[in-house]
Amino acid sequence: MFSLLASSSVRPTPSLHILSSRVGREQVRHATKKAGGNRQVLASKTTKLQKGFRMKKKDKTEKPKMAHDGVWYMKPMADSKLKAPLFQEPRAVLEYPVFRPEEMTANLSLGKARSFPPTATKMFKTYGVPRNVLVDFRVLSSPTSVVRDVTLRLADQLDKAVKSPSTETRLVFTGSAGNGKSYLMLQAIAYAKSIGYLVVYVPRASRLVDSSTAYVYDARTQTYAQPKYSSSLLSRILTVNDSSLQQLKLHKDFLADDGSVRLHKGSPLVDLIDLGVRDASVAHVVLSAVFEELAKQTQFPVLLAVDDFQSFFNPTTLYRNPSYGLIKPYHLSLPRLLMEYSSHHKGFARGAVIGAVSGSNTNWPVTLELQEALGLSTPRPVNEYAKRSDNLQYYAEGLKNFPVPEKLTLDEAASIYDMWHKDNALHTHANDELFLSKYTEACGNARKFVWEGLLRTLVT
Repeated sequence: MFSLLASSSVRPTPSLHILSSRVGREQVRHATKKAGGNRQVLASKTTKLQKGFRMKKKDKTEKPKMAHDGVWYMKPMADSKLKAPLFQEPRAVLEYPVFRPEEMTANLSLGKARSFPPTATKMFKTYGVPRNVLVDFRVLSSPTSVVRDVTLRLADQLDKAVKSPSTETRLVFTGSAGNGKSYLMLQAIAYAKSIGYLVVYVPRASRLVDSSTAYVYDARTQTYAQPKYSSSLLSRILTVNDSSLQQLKLHKDFLADDGSVRLHKGSPLVDLIDLGVRDASVAHVVLSAVFEELAKQTQFPVLLAVDDFQSFFNPTTLYRNPSYGLIKPYHLSLPRLLMEYSSHHKGFARGAVIGAVSGSNTNWPVTLELQEALGLSTPRPVNEYAKRSDNLQYYAEGLKNFPVPEKLTLDEAASIYDMWHKDNALHTHANDELFLSKYTEACGNARKFVWEGLLRTLVT
């Protein structure tokens, strides 16, 4: 066998240890001849060779560490590296009136650009935003959006929901990819926060079902808990709604697993949230208790907003049980909790629930159960014999379709065009021909109008 390997043209590659030691012996032998047998010179040169080899090996194996929060990471380049004359010009900063609830009327704001207030931008940084919106905010000098007719209609719905239970206002934004559903949800939570809502926002619900976060089986609830994400969500809820949560008290005792009382009735609700933030092992239990407390209190309305909402209504998730079978979404603690409070069986005493389906996330399509509940047209004919999940129909029952217009109006598109033009995003001279050509090419779709139209103009 040795002769066959030796005569073969393809020889086995020696291991790194053997290769390094062979190279090291050759270098030491060469250094010995050059030093004339001097042991001190040989020892010093051998030490330097070993140090050099260790440094090279360390440089090859080490990788730079980068914080990862589930959002596409893009860090701007340092100013010291931007030495081209193009970057020496001062950058324009968008200055538009702030998004205010008292101006949400057709006469004052319809079709006009408005910048998000500091409270809203802080909320976006805490909860996060969808990936496509994040890229827009990275390019724009300040977070800005255009008030559309659908924005005003949604604001009216939130005004009515202030004094009614959330089971009466359960809306799901629908429409094609890129028509502005995620921006509408950001406008909704900004508006709700400004009029006194407690806001719970999940910008990327698909992360709860794509096996990207740790999970563990909980024998008490017979579900799979997601302690790390539950703890981080509790922390974000507390950060965004701190001033309002400070005024709320517990309606009942919070018990430990052994039945002992950990927090007594009347304790501050923030103490319960702190318990889940500090101890991730009980975070999913604490989060469920916090939702129960928010559902019972009537001092503040509550808005539950979930983007990528359709990912909860798929037959299975990417998580697997010990038998390597796919876990269903309602067998995971956090998706089940959000689905329960989005259904008509549980809800908040005051408030609303809004969701948005994602047309660009093809891994989690809108399933038949959700399509029938929202009254959407199916891509192919179905009959009563088509397979349906009773559990998914249970959670989807009573959800109301809130369609987002497929196309921008000319006034809305003109405001978007003016916004990106003032932010120096165009590479050509702004004129009516450019605006109308890009609007026509995009067929009025908001995302295509910006990313495949305005930001792909040619330099003339």
